[in-house]
Amino acid sequence: DGWIGGYHCLRIQIAMRRGQVGKSRVSHCRQTTTSCADATSRATMSTYGEELRATALRLSTPGKGILAADESTGTIGKRLASIGLENTLEHRVALRTLLFTAPGWEKYVSGVILFDETIRSTGKSDGVSFVEELTKRGVVPGIKVDAGVVALPGSEDETTTGGLDGLGARCKEYYDIGARFAKWRAVININPARGFPSELAVRENANGLA
Repeated sequence: DGWIGGYHCLRIQIAMRRGQVGKSRVSHCRQTTTSCADATSRATMSTYGEELRATALRLSTPGKGILAADESTGTIGKRLASIGLENTLEHRVALRTLLFTAPGWEKYVSGVILFDETIRSTGKSDGVSFVEELTKRGVVPGIKVDAGVVALPGSEDETTTGGLDGLGARCKEYYDIGARFAKWRAVININPARGFPSELAVRENANGLA
């Protein structure tokens, strides 16, 4: 449900900024597609409310799934290294181009989560942005908005998620680029022998997801 929580930020933050959704409405939202639709209905079903509902329905299309293509520069470098290629922007773009222009893949995918570099990039062959490529295939572009895991103060070997600072501004920028949903993740260390997850870790990560 992390992508729904991030998607709330992407849509509700923009609606609040433009005065179309009051703060009291935000508390009604839950991290499920059904309650997203219910909450936006109570919030006057403005243009943004209709868009939110339509996007949630598209993402949950039966028989389709969401593709996570949001590997960081370091992670995608490992994939390139496995085929003997240097981790350069040109090679990263070429790999994404190969993926997003493959024939027929959109029949099975409703949305794609992108990385910051990827959502700003254009394809290798025709100069069309990846957002445009996805959109013309009927696939919803998404974006990873968290800043990765960081050490949790007060708890050894547990983490919370960074990136809350400046999140609203980033969401607005990504929306303007073309993203229509977002991913926010939390990594929970489960080790009963060490008392993990601790109450602190659960509370901090739940707060971030909320």
